[in-house]
This record gives sequence, C-alpha cells and structure tokens, in this order.
Amino acid sequence: MTNGAAITSYNLYWDAGTSGSSYLSLIGEATDFTGLTHTQTSDVIEGNSYKFKVRAKNIFGWSDFSSVLTIVAAHAPNTMDAVVTSIDSLTGDVQITWTAPDSNGDEITSYTIEIQD
Repeated sequence: MTNGAAITSYNLYWDAGTSGSSYLSLIGEATDFTGLTHTQTSDVIEGNSYKFKVRAKNIFGWSDFSSVLTIVAAHAPNTMDAVVTSIDSLTGDVQITWTAPDSNGDEITSYTIEIQD
C-alpha cells in the first residue's frame, strides 16, 4: 500500500543500451502489471550496459521513478585452463603462466593464485 491505496501497477523502463539518452517502457504502462520481477531476454547484447528504472501506480497516479540501476550483460568468466609452471634453473624461482579465459561480456579485473605448501 502506498498513501493508503494498493499498488495497481509497476512500470519498468529501460534504455535499451542507449546510455540513458532515451527510455522505453517494458511493462506496466499500457497494461497494468503487479508482478515484482521481469526477465528481459530480447535485444540484450553481451558486454553492453543497460539502465533500468521503475515507478508505481495507485488510484492517485504514478510515483516518481526510482533511482537508475545500471547493469552489464555479463556473467562470470569461463573456467580457467590449468596453469603451467616452470622453475628458473639459475634462481630457483617458480614461474606460473596461464591463458585468459573468455570474459563473458565484462573485463577480467584480477586473478587469484593459490600456492599449496
């Protein structure tokens, strides 16, 4: 309930990858929608950023839009191939090398190397 009146619709907008220069209504404006989730599967390109905002309606009208949420259409990188190690014959140092996995739409920002004693 908002201001004592039940919500009659949630209106979800997105920018369709325009960096917020324009927004399109996905659900809840032309036809009332009272669900709390929506899955956008079309027109989504891996690696692109998308902005979303939502507003609610009751018998008194529409609320202001929420703050904008920005997401990157990506998921965790692929599993790494096994690392390769070698020992420097002069210093005895261990050199560890690997091949970067597919990043799946977003930059890989770090690697963690664990060495067992």
